[in-house]
Amino acid sequence: MGSSHGRLSWLSSAMVMVLGAAVLSACGSSPTASSTGKGQVATSVQAGYVKGLPSNLASLYSHAKDVLGPSAYRNWKATSTPWTLCFNNSYLGNTWRAASQQEFNSLAQHYKNLGLVSKYFSTNSNQNLATQIQQMHDMISVDHCSAILTIPTGTSGMDSVIKEAYDAGIPVVTDIGGSTTSPYAENFDQNTYMVAAEAAQYLVNAIHGKGNMLDVLGFPGETQSVELQAGLHSVLKKYPNVHIVGQVTGQVTDSIAQGATEQFLATHPQPINAVFQEGAMGSGILNAFKQEKRPVPALYFQGSGSMVSIMHTMIANGEHPNFIGLTTSPGAAMKDAFNIMIRLLEGQHPKNMTIYEPPPQITASNIDQWWTPALTPSTTVWPEPKKDPVPTSVMNEYFSNGRAPLPYKGKG
Repeated sequence: MGSSHGRLSWLSSAMVMVLGAAVLSACGSSPTASSTGKGQVATSVQAGYVKGLPSNLASLYSHAKDVLGPSAYRNWKATSTPWTLCFNNSYLGNTWRAASQQEFNSLAQHYKNLGLVSKYFSTNSNQNLATQIQQMHDMISVDHCSAILTIPTGTSGMDSVIKEAYDAGIPVVTDIGGSTTSPYAENFDQNTYMVAAEAAQYLVNAIHGKGNMLDVLGFPGETQSVELQAGLHSVLKKYPNVHIVGQVTGQVTDSIAQGATEQFLATHPQPINAVFQEGAMGSGILNAFKQEKRPVPALYFQGSGSMVSIMHTMIANGEHPNFIGLTTSPGAAMKDAFNIMIRLLEGQHPKNMTIYEPPPQITASNIDQWWTPALTPSTTVWPEPKKDPVPTSVMNEYFSNGRAPLPYKGKG
């Protein structure tokens, strides 16, 4: 989810905003909104804003921490083809980001083959904010990109350069894990609070509303951790017979989570009926229970390929693990973010400045739809859903004039 892919703390973000402004000042000013005539409008953040969304989508915005409000692209005009598509990336050093990059290239090449795109390219700042700001500025003033898709460094450090792109008539879309505080980007994300609440409700149901729960924290105090804990406790307060009997810290690392969980289990002999966790630590937690020869509890995990492999094997061996995986698949996320970018280029109008993806579920009943022989207990590959988490009919509801991106101009 969002912050697990490289967000900065609020303090770091505040510092880098100053740096971002300095870089932009050195690079010169951007065109004004009135000079480009792309349909730029004034907008502002409005907490809890869900106007125009059907109830099934509006429910995804409960306790949302992303910026909400009328989309800055609600009157956006179509951009003439062929387009130049640009991916402003902040990092390429893990398998999630690599899969995102591969999907961007594949999608852009498809549109190029159709004659709708003239060229596409990507940059990688390696989590250096000043570098990424400069790269986006070049995309605006040198490369003249038609649209920019970004996973930015931090949540607010790039707000000024995003506004520069907007004023120049270039739409900016963020992928999951890269939402910003700028009202002039179209953010695509998951609502961390709602993810936690969904996982917690599953665990409570799995233990029939009664039992002991272990809470495995990622990085206590970080924004994502605070949001996850808020979502967890919003559910648990309704079930007085479910007790959190311990918290350990796993730092979103299997080996650390395994050691912390083993230490807790060794000193707490009472039954542990369920485990909630704040990141991709499922394999380490599960190994700890097996090492301590304790029954496998009901488990929530982020949908990594290793956990899909482990659970698939357990089921194939006649075991009956009780689990839910909620995932942020990099290919599917990029596909939907790319889809949003294309819709803006076609002149489609989002209703909100943030579009939420309901996280796909991985359960015992559908695990065969996620598992492939390429997934092993040690894999770093992320599983991809067979169906789009935000199909065309659903994505259309996020736009006032939504329609499938293809065919377009008689192509596709």
